[in-house]
Amino acid sequence: MRQYANVITAYLIMIGLIILVGVFQSWNVALAILNFCLISAVMTMGANIQWGYAGLINFGIMGFTALGGLEIGRASCRERV
Repeated sequence: MRQYANVITAYLIMIGLIILVGVFQSWNVALAILNFCLISAVMTMGANIQWGYAGLINFGIMGFTALGGLEIGRASCRERV
């Protein structure tokens, strides 16, 4: 348990910061930040599996990642592009 103390501390700090944003700004902003964090975590795990375990460079996956980033940007805009 002691070996995971840094990870647990980092998660508790992040949760505290998200709660502070929700209290002092709005819960919509806090949930939007949390949403972007989760999307980034999934993308990071995919890149880690692709390059970390397999050791391959696949530009097709990066193309789909770029399209996903474009759609996230388009979906988060108030004006539809």
